[in-house]
Amino acid sequence: KARVEGVLLQEMRRGAQEMILGVTTDPLFGPLLMAGAGGVLVEVAGDVAFRVCPVSPGDVDEMVAGLRSARLLEGFRGRPPLCARAYKDALLRLGQLVGDFAGILEVDVNPFMVGETAERCLAVDARIRIDPREF
Repeated sequence: KARVEGVLLQEMRRGAQEMILGVTTDPLFGPLLMAGAGGVLVEVAGDVAFRVCPVSPGDVDEMVAGLRSARLLEGFRGRPPLCARAYKDALLRLGQLVGDFAGILEVDVNPFMVGETAERCLAVDARIRIDPREF
């Protein structure tokens, strides 16, 4: 007989833009921070930017400004501007995290919902791959 162990409910996010942030480890350069259009757009549009960690606020500003999808954060077709500052802050914090913990090999936060305010921004799904020898 089947049993229900629990139910997970999550509010629907409206008025937010799906973005991605992540880290991959290059054998030559080490950790690379990634920013880009999230959700299925990351696979379809390939609108991503990378920087070698550690990153500065200026690096993150350049990454986001260089994305074709950056216009969606600025307000587009009558939509209000979104909180790009919170997205950039999440990128900076992720860059710091991999700098502090060398055993983090890969991070994928997709989608990261960018809302109108920092309080309306939310990481919906995340995956982290670690080197167990480092932890």
